[in-house]
Amino acid sequence: MDTLFQYTSVNALESILTNCTIRLYPLDTMDDLQEEMSKDCKGFGNCVFCSSWSGEAKEMIPMWKMYGDNFQGVRIGLPADPFIKYHYTAEEAEKYLPNPNKIEISSYIPLHDVVNLNYMILHKAGESLLKKVKYVDDIDKLVPQLWKQIEEKDCLGNSHIMEYWNYGGLGIYKNKYWEFQKEYRYLLYLFPVGYPIFDLAIKIMQATSDVTMMKSILQDISHGEKRNILPYYDLKISDEALSKMEIVLGVKILETDRKRVYSLVHSVNPKISIKESSLNGLLRIDKI
Repeated sequence: MDTLFQYTSVNALESILTNCTIRLYPLDTMDDLQEEMSKDCKGFGNCVFCSSWSGEAKEMIPMWKMYGDNFQGVRIGLPADPFIKYHYTAEEAEKYLPNPNKIEISSYIPLHDVVNLNYMILHKAGESLLKKVKYVDDIDKLVPQLWKQIEEKDCLGNSHIMEYWNYGGLGIYKNKYWEFQKEYRYLLYLFPVGYPIFDLAIKIMQATSDVTMMKSILQDISHGEKRNILPYYDLKISDEALSKMEIVLGVKILETDRKRVYSLVHSVNPKISIKESSLNGLLRIDKI
């Protein structure tokens, strides 16, 4: 997927261009109520942050209606990998994280955010943030069990029950009712626990299989005792991606907003393309 598209309002476009950012919101703010559900609880939807885009290049009337401010907004097109990637030498990385192998690190998330004392971002350095949404009827995928037990055998053939936390179980699957969106999304997992505490719980779980500390942290989140202090998280758009942005104007856009879009583009990056909708002249405006 080379280019992704988002239908939105002119006000949202102004925020994107002014700040050169794409904003990710928790699943519990999405229009699909099923998004945040799990068999464990509903609280974890507050920990999965996303920005929703479509892979369909052809303009879609339902998307204009639902998300493009009822045809008065815009459709944004951007390269599928639009974000700034931060590069750290081994020495720079060690200021934030243990780096025993002395490797360089590249990350879409600034390391000072990764090791924040108020929250913990789970993201593997260099791993893509982009996920393709899978549309299913399977209730076990739509409402997953996040804390699971599996049986494993050791080298002697003895069976052991291992517990693990499927934190990536939310944000990937949606009900087939939403299939028309052809959605891709940028996903981040952000938990309301400081990095030192969360990192310690992970290390204990990996080293000893003792999940007591991790379960306690997750129970606090699931019971609503810990909520994210962030209502959203912003990712910076690279200059290269911004110069390749394409803006399509809705068929009912107000003249004042049309002028605002042109003014914004002129002040931020004149290379951004502005086009009229391909639906112009094809819709009875007073009926939509």
